[in-house]
Amino acid sequence: MVVGASPFCEMPSEPGIGEDGLVFAARDAYAVSTWHTLVITQRYVRTYFEATPLEQALTRALVARVKANLDATLDPRPDGYNVGFDAALGRDGRRGRAR
Repeated sequence: MVVGASPFCEMPSEPGIGEDGLVFAARDAYAVSTWHTLVITQRYVRTYFEATPLEQALTRALVARVKANLDATLDPRPDGYNVGFDAALGRDGRRGRAR
């Protein structure tokens, strides 16, 4: 992989998880927890803060939809959720996409 290339560029959205035109959600294939879900902009941006205000708003809205779906689906429900945003490339230079 080229340094700076994003592993998310070819990641398709998964049916039933969520997509909103400018952002999409997909389960993390390398997650520590089973239901870890990524919400990713369709347009390539390096960090959440480079996304447009509309992309940021749609990202937050899709995070809320993913949470509601997990709440309705999982039994028992999770004790809580951890939501974070990438603000820089990872040490390996591979996380070059807002997620």
